[in-house]
Amino acid sequence: MIRSWIVGVCLVLSAGRAEAGSIEMGKAAFARGKAAFERFDFEAALEEFEYTFLFATSLNATLNVATTLERLGRSHEAAAVFDRHVALLGAPTDVQQQAALQNSSAHAERDRQAAGENAAASFTAEAKRADRAARYAFDHKDWDTAAAQYLYAYLMVPNAQLVRNIAVALEAEGEYRRAAAVFDRYLELAPAATDDEEKKALEETRARADALRYKREPQAEVQPDTRAKPVAAARPGAAPEVTFNFILHGPAASDAKHKRCLAAVNKTGMKLHPVASLTAVLMIANAKNRYQIVDHENGVVHDEVLPGWGMEQLCTHVMQTTLAYGRVVPD
Repeated sequence: MIRSWIVGVCLVLSAGRAEAGSIEMGKAAFARGKAAFERFDFEAALEEFEYTFLFATSLNATLNVATTLERLGRSHEAAAVFDRHVALLGAPTDVQQQAALQNSSAHAERDRQAAGENAAASFTAEAKRADRAARYAFDHKDWDTAAAQYLYAYLMVPNAQLVRNIAVALEAEGEYRRAAAVFDRYLELAPAATDDEEKKALEETRARADALRYKREPQAEVQPDTRAKPVAAARPGAAPEVTFNFILHGPAASDAKHKRCLAAVNKTGMKLHPVASLTAVLMIANAKNRYQIVDHENGVVHDEVLPGWGMEQLCTHVMQTTLAYGRVVPD
């Protein structure tokens, strides 16, 4: 029921001020977000719907973002984005638009009550709050959180400089292809140069985007970990590859982060298998991360709270520790 309602009612792409390339990027982000929502991966869906709004200035993207935030239980932000959607709708011109406005307003009020709030926060206040959080995350090299907060700030109060900040955070994280596309979007939105210095800055940004388009994205570096102790040895005569199942979840999880961990898997020589006897579970929530290894016969065999490391360090640690506990899939 949720899936059909979302696809039929909410997930309709509409483009505003954007060049053809950005519109295509918005459509691609929308498709990824829709697919993620339908498999109930709401964290990944949220990120993609926010990029849909950034690239294509999609009115319905705000509704998709709000709906996804509601599914995640983030009531304060859901209420704010529903309010934003209502503001973008403007005065209704027909009965259908009137019904859509009333429905979004009702969702905003319900989410506000769930968050224990009586009055709506202004869009400017929300943008400033997110901008402060992004700057703090950036200063602490938490690039994913910085990009996410800048995305939210842009959704509240669109500003070209916020788009540039998103691109810089993505570049620092190593997501070069998307960083290049976001730099391109910044160049579309940035005011025209009024002097030679501003013209030079825009030309440098364009060259930066072009360079990132062809830059190889980093892979996780494997670091030896001597702390983990194996609890089971491979049986004699078994196939040599170590296999396991891997789950990444939590409020800070995303498809991009999952790919970073898959790169770490490839580096170790291990293989993923959905019915392996061992499952590595990594829950990431910015500064509060938790990692467990679950043996399907013996239950949880490793439980560890991890600090707010970057994704490369987190994934490398998880894969090295899992390798030490590795089981070989039976023939």
